[in-house]
Amino acid sequence: MSEEESRRLSRRLFGRPKIWVSCLWLIVGLGWLGTAVVEPGAFRFFIAALWIVVGSGMLIVALRDRSERNRR
Repeated sequence: MSEEESRRLSRRLFGRPKIWVSCLWLIVGLGWLGTAVVEPGAFRFFIAALWIVVGSGMLIVALRDRSERNRR
């Protein structure tokens, strides 16, 4: 997959996220992970993983956008 294809895919998945929004998603995911550790359940672990993966993807896209903007 070329860089341009991955950029188009990330735009379709995440749009143009802000850094604070992606950090908020990660915080919510860590909260879910905390509840999953306190009261174990497959659903809680699944939701925690989902929030963390999406938040991480959004953070990567936001930081890449920021670095490209600073390069110009």
